[in-house]
Amino acid sequence: MKRALLLLPILAWALTTPAWAASNFKDVPHSRNLKADSTLAAVHQAPLMLVFTSPGCHFCATVKNEYLIPMLKDPAYKGKVVIRQVEVGSDTVLNGFDGKKLTEGEFAANLNVFMVPTVKVFDAKGREVAKGIVGLLTPDFYQGYLDMAIDEGSQNIRQDKAFAEDH
Repeated sequence: MKRALLLLPILAWALTTPAWAASNFKDVPHSRNLKADSTLAAVHQAPLMLVFTSPGCHFCATVKNEYLIPMLKDPAYKGKVVIRQVEVGSDTVLNGFDGKKLTEGEFAANLNVFMVPTVKVFDAKGREVAKGIVGLLTPDFYQGYLDMAIDEGSQNIRQDKAFAEDH
């Protein structure tokens, strides 16, 4: 009986641990529905971070494997940002921020994203709320660039304003 009582807290913890904590991310999830992804982020007043990639892009793999996948696994980022991937040039269909269907490639082209990796941060309305990150830049500082984009996006979401290009 004592043993069962000792195991009860462990069982309760295991049953209440969110699925994301036990997830074994092997890749950044592709966005299939930007409206749903941004709504999920909005629940926490957090931004939606999209990484634009292409197959065979070594720098894209580095950004995903060394920065974004560890962020997805890190509980400190839970509720702070929703991270998804969009493949530039892909014919895979997704639902846009307005709910309309378009391909990942069309979505990227509409945003003038042609270089990869590119990271952009959005609010629930589909507005960019932080300065984008184009390329890998300096690997030693890249995590800081991502964190600054998340923080800027979060601040602009709280103030309900889009990113202004003039700063």
